[in-house]
Amino acid sequence: MTKKITLYNPKTGELRDYHGAPIGLIAISRFLYKDNYQIDIVEHFEKGVEQKIISSCKNSTCLGITCMTGYQIKDSLKIAKIIKKKYPSLPIIWGGWHPSILPEQTLENPYVDFVVRGQGDITFTELVHAIEKKETFENIKGISYKRKGKMIHNPDREFIDINSLPPLPYELLNLETHILNSEFGARTINYYASQGCPYRCGFCADPQVYRRKYTMLSPERIVSDLSHLKKKYKVDSIIFADSNFFISEQHTKDFCKLCIKSKLNLKFGQVDGRSNILARYSDETWLLMKKAGFVNILNGTESGSQKILDFINKDATIEDTIKLVKQSKKYGITLVCSTFIGLPTQNIKKEFNTNVMFIDKLMKINNNNTYYLLTYTPYPGSPLYNLSIQQGFKPPKNLEQWSEFELHKITTPWVTKKYVNLGEQFDLYYFPFLGNQLRQIVNHYSGIKKIIGKIAFFIFSNIVKIRWKFKFFDIPLDYALFKFLIFMKDKLAKT
Repeated sequence: MTKKITLYNPKTGELRDYHGAPIGLIAISRFLYKDNYQIDIVEHFEKGVEQKIISSCKNSTCLGITCMTGYQIKDSLKIAKIIKKKYPSLPIIWGGWHPSILPEQTLENPYVDFVVRGQGDITFTELVHAIEKKETFENIKGISYKRKGKMIHNPDREFIDINSLPPLPYELLNLETHILNSEFGARTINYYASQGCPYRCGFCADPQVYRRKYTMLSPERIVSDLSHLKKKYKVDSIIFADSNFFISEQHTKDFCKLCIKSKLNLKFGQVDGRSNILARYSDETWLLMKKAGFVNILNGTESGSQKILDFINKDATIEDTIKLVKQSKKYGITLVCSTFIGLPTQNIKKEFNTNVMFIDKLMKINNNNTYYLLTYTPYPGSPLYNLSIQQGFKPPKNLEQWSEFELHKITTPWVTKKYVNLGEQFDLYYFPFLGNQLRQIVNHYSGIKKIIGKIAFFIFSNIVKIRWKFKFFDIPLDYALFKFLIFMKDKLAKT
């Protein structure tokens, strides 16, 4: 009899359709793949997805689902309901951040039989073997499950060094559907080189999932993996999915030197890095990063107020961010700087004004960077989540309610629609026109499209510059017109 499991990759959002490779699913498959299991990974965007997963589950040992908080839960529940109705005795295993943080509440749902908590590579493998052999589950660390109506939470599994794990089996995927045409290259794939983070940011649930532990692949292992991806799939750029890539300057230097020596010739973008670490990197390391292929770094700037940074336990300073922005300009490595407003116990109007003035200062240093203004969303498992509850936040009580928990929706009573709308306007309108992103897009147009694009860019960019100069963001009729034109452009493109 063929050993087989089915895994489902849920949709990330109602309005988004991200096609990045589901690294979590291929990660938990690596040992089973080496053991010659047939592993079907069904993707949310596939044609006839419901019938396909019904067919795949027919002879499977289990159905595995991974999900983050929000829309992925909604899509996962839809699939789980279909499978539970068709195959009532088939075990359905949930993993990922949300089930790891709220295993008990997740298990309360009738469409969840097991929860794999935290690092799932070994845990999921042992669970599949136990189900297949009809063994008991008492000795499997890192799982939660139901037995005779009672919730059982086995002890946590020890955090493991990911260097001890086999390479990610990307061949389980139809990788062409996951290769992205990004700003970094025409054939971009996502990859992770580390897990966890030793820091303690109050808004982040990473400390709850990984207990502030951190593990990173060796430079040799990373270069070997990336060389394989380049040779087999012709990728030209990598998006790193790490929470914090730059923890060790020595590791970064060794990795860069190896990239240069091996002539890897890949571009690296969206690499997550902290201000307090990167600001202390030497000029030698920055130069190596540039030569090795780093073109873009994600930075959680968070706030222009030191008081706020201390409040959220960021363990970084305003001066760190300013120095990082100066270094990014010096070496031509762009940043994506995200700030947020709407923290519990804070004055949202003051937060907004402080961040706007700080972003203005950073733009004057380096206008090639990308900036975001986000609205704080309480995430379960984080210290600020409990404080938010004390301040009147009503957390969802079950999986169905968590499925409606989205970043673009108001989730806390102290955040008004005004500031959610302002965040949207800044991210979609003000920042793109103030920076160089839209200018570069228009410059790639040709013919009449380029002429119309340049005229529109000239008009809107000058309106935005005036608004920004006087910090006047009320009566956004120009933004409404901009959104309408984008809507009509997309509509015409589909016809």
